[in-house]
Amino acid sequence: MLKKIISILIISTGLYAQQWTDPSRGTIDYVYVGAPGMFSSAVQFAKLTPSFTLPTGQIAKGSRGIITVPDTVTAVNFAEISPRGSVSQELFLCAGQAASLFSLTLCLQMAHHDFSLSYPLAGDDLAYGLTLAWRPFNFLVSHLANKKFGITVGASSHGESLEQHAVDIFKVNVAQDDDIALYIDAVQKQLAVGGGKPKKAIMYGISRGSATVFESFAQLDSENKAGDIAAVVCEGIFDSVPNIIKHAPFLQRTKLKLLMALPFSRFKKDGPSPLAWVDKIITKDKPVAIITSKADGEVPYKNTLNLYNKLIEKGHTNIHLLVLEHSSHTEYPVGAEKEKYQNFMHAFYRKYNLPHIQAYADLIEPLD
Repeated sequence: MLKKIISILIISTGLYAQQWTDPSRGTIDYVYVGAPGMFSSAVQFAKLTPSFTLPTGQIAKGSRGIITVPDTVTAVNFAEISPRGSVSQELFLCAGQAASLFSLTLCLQMAHHDFSLSYPLAGDDLAYGLTLAWRPFNFLVSHLANKKFGITVGASSHGESLEQHAVDIFKVNVAQDDDIALYIDAVQKQLAVGGGKPKKAIMYGISRGSATVFESFAQLDSENKAGDIAAVVCEGIFDSVPNIIKHAPFLQRTKLKLLMALPFSRFKKDGPSPLAWVDKIITKDKPVAIITSKADGEVPYKNTLNLYNKLIEKGHTNIHLLVLEHSSHTEYPVGAEKEKYQNFMHAFYRKYNLPHIQAYADLIEPLD
């Protein structure tokens, strides 16, 4: 009890609270590679560390979140994410694309001697038009989300910015082949960076990103290439998209059904899922942390628990589950239970001799 009181006092005064303890004494270089959720950019990791550098070179800062990754974390952007400049630049770009689409349609109509403006759009034109209609809405949503979660993004030195972003819905892959390939490539590049010391990767995912992280680990492990993976962390992971549709609320079911039905979507109904990859994992003692919430309306608790139980059934021994009670899907690291999440993660890191913040790990009982 005295130890916990001292830890609380240290954290409340800001002393040593952000000092990471490295049990390897610096003999191992740990790289943290993050994967964000669907429709989210790398900026999402500002919920998990006070400040870090984005793929665009900008500095992202979070004022409402927790510290579960250090400021050296490298977070990827999946294929559908399109960095953008200022709000005015985005509006100008959308207006220009709308004019281009209208001009193209008019030219096609004139070529067919039809001035009734009723020439049907071809498939590619329709995809382009739908993306154009979706983009300003998504751009605004990303802007408002950053404000809501206390995230600020510094200026860009070369025009491309992740302060706001747009999404190409026809490139959304939902933790399947495209996402897995991109994430594995990012992990391998981080492990290959020189430095003279052995490197180990901590794979950390959020929602769709956590499914991608899990499947990427499973693929590497099935190929005997996961020796440099130190741990796998999955926040809000689902077992499979069809199973989410069975259990999720109406709006989430509808969104996923629409995504699966789009003829231009990169999502495959018979494609990979975390649940399908469990049987292919060879290493049964890799440390895995899974965080879920009973109040999650986008990835229902039942889906995460189903994956956890499958891992236990298959003999995995170092699987740790944290179940929050009241946190919505987007508020695990910024809601009322964020300290519980943070302390759990540092206790997890400490258990497996990974870099951790001792003051946070001391606030809960050691993990079994």
